[in-house]
Amino acid sequence: SEDQVMWFCESGVAKHDCSTSVPVSLDSEPSLAHLMDKVAAVIPHKCWAIGLQLGLTTAELQVICPQHQGLENHLRAFGEIFGEWRRRGSPPYTWRTLIGVLRSASVGEV
Repeated sequence: SEDQVMWFCESGVAKHDCSTSVPVSLDSEPSLAHLMDKVAAVIPHKCWAIGLQLGLTTAELQVICPQHQGLENHLRAFGEIFGEWRRRGSPPYTWRTLIGVLRSASVGEV
């Protein structure tokens, strides 16, 4: 059903933002490439908030999240955060979980 999928395209996640789109199940596992392209590169300054919402501890994030600004540092941190989330599998490693995180009050991006 429509509430079980989202639409991917080159210009964004929203179906109306592109001329061609592909349905993706909200309960499927995201690829690291999509996570880096659709989340990390778009909101790199939210690394700490997203990491907490995905179950990482403050101590872990103090090591992972960059102290200095710069897209490259934030992308590296997101790669570690997403890798750890996938390894743990809790909360579930799905697009549905990520959308919930992005909609959370501490992240506030959707």
